[in-house]
Amino acid sequence: MSLLKTQGLVIKSTNFGEASKILTVLTREFGKIQVAANNVRRGKFMRGAQIFSYSNFAVFKGQKSLYRMNDVDCIEFFDPLRGDLEKLSYANYFADIACNITGENNEDERLLSLLLNSLHLLCKDAVSAKKIKVVFELRSMTVAGFMPDFSDCCECRTELNIASFDLANGTIRCGNCIKVAPNIAEINDTLRAACLYITQADMNKIFSFDMSDELLDYLSGVTEWYVAIHIDKRLRSLEYLNKILRSV
Repeated sequence: MSLLKTQGLVIKSTNFGEASKILTVLTREFGKIQVAANNVRRGKFMRGAQIFSYSNFAVFKGQKSLYRMNDVDCIEFFDPLRGDLEKLSYANYFADIACNITGENNEDERLLSLLLNSLHLLCKDAVSAKKIKVVFELRSMTVAGFMPDFSDCCECRTELNIASFDLANGTIRCGNCIKVAPNIAEINDTLRAACLYITQADMNKIFSFDMSDELLDYLSGVTEWYVAIHIDKRLRSLEYLNKILRSV
């Protein structure tokens, strides 16, 4: 077995035995990996192996897909998430999306960077959680290969008077070309411009746009609908997040 070193974020954790875990780690070098972490529910490895810990990992890779942890050192713990149920619920939803849209050992640093940036912003309260959610949903789908085309009407190619978004096909239509079909969301030119920005802007600028709370609430429903269609399931983490938000 060879010893490998990587940085990664723990996005899922399952207990086994008295003190061990199976960790799902989104890494820079190897994509999503499964790591058997022995004796990490107490002792010196505990902090680095917790959910939403971003850590330096040293792992052994055998012939099977399961890695075995040799060492872990926490880089970022994201403390503010752990004492705030609403923030933690958002983080769990983002991690759930990440787990569902990437296969094991598929290297793509963009998803990790997007998730880390989203968690940092959740912790800082610098951007509204609703905006972080909208951006994460739409940009993660783009990274995963489900990038919608918000450039122009798919029929006549106009960029004006945009009226509908076909969530199944990822296309938009203007008022003159609009069709009645399943999975159609109403949008306008303002929403189209925001969505185009989110899918195409540099990763370090994707949160730099303005939108009213009313439009942001509406767009949040559209983007979570888009995620559900393309991962072909309704995530329990989203249901729990919405339950928490209704109780606030």
